[in-house]
Amino acid sequence: MERIHQQIRDNFEKAFFDLLKQKVAEDPPDYDWLVRLYTEIRDKLCKLVKRDSTMWKDMQEKLDPDFFKQLITNKVFDGKSMYGLICYTFGLCLELGSPARDCDTKVMRDEVISLAQTPEGTFANIVPLYIKNINKCIDLIYEDIHKLLNPNKQVNTTMKSEN
Repeated sequence: MERIHQQIRDNFEKAFFDLLKQKVAEDPPDYDWLVRLYTEIRDKLCKLVKRDSTMWKDMQEKLDPDFFKQLITNKVFDGKSMYGLICYTFGLCLELGSPARDCDTKVMRDEVISLAQTPEGTFANIVPLYIKNINKCIDLIYEDIHKLLNPNKQVNTTMKSEN
């Protein structure tokens, strides 16, 4: 039964990212969906810290969906902006996650950065990989927290998206 569950999860994830890649490659891209995914990443990260903390306020300020939408719709979200977003969000995962996950987090971050440095590193290719990898990192943080709080229960992590 677990194998079937895993196949369903894998197929869902593949379909989701195939569609995302298609929507990002369109001219113009599906900006509203990108903003929702961006907001979801911010919200998942913010839920890991106290609402009145300096870190929460910093995340709210640096991951502002309205500003992000302005950048992408006006086509001024460039490589430097993407690199900053990658470093900031994966840095948060390194800070908030288990040190045992640091290597995995860095590998996923470096995969996105490496793609950006190749001729294939287009917006349409980088964004889906970034969204996939950052969500995996965030999901691992939630999985580790769940395991700490419920040591006798098995956790089921899947990519959660409001599309």
